[in-house]
Amino acid sequence: MYEIYFGNAVKKDIKNLPKNIQRKVDEVFLLLSHNPKVGEGLAGEFLGFYSYHFKNQKTEYRIIYSIKDEILTVFIIIVGTRENIYKQLKRRM
Repeated sequence: MYEIYFGNAVKKDIKNLPKNIQRKVDEVFLLLSHNPKVGEGLAGEFLGFYSYHFKNQKTEYRIIYSIKDEILTVFIIIVGTRENIYKQLKRRM
């Protein structure tokens, strides 16, 4: 089982989401702790990162993370809506 780590920026991301989406994010974190490669591997400048997608009504959400297999750890980088998430990811890298 993998450990899930995230910093204050991700805590703020989650806090700004609706309550039902916060619960979904918790479910996804549990899923990632058991199978972190369930997300889609990113390419280009984001090579080495993964993106887990889910949808609620008409809004698409992303959880962007990296995996360190050697220490069984998933590092969550950013959580939010699809809109502008990759621009925000650039700023957090």
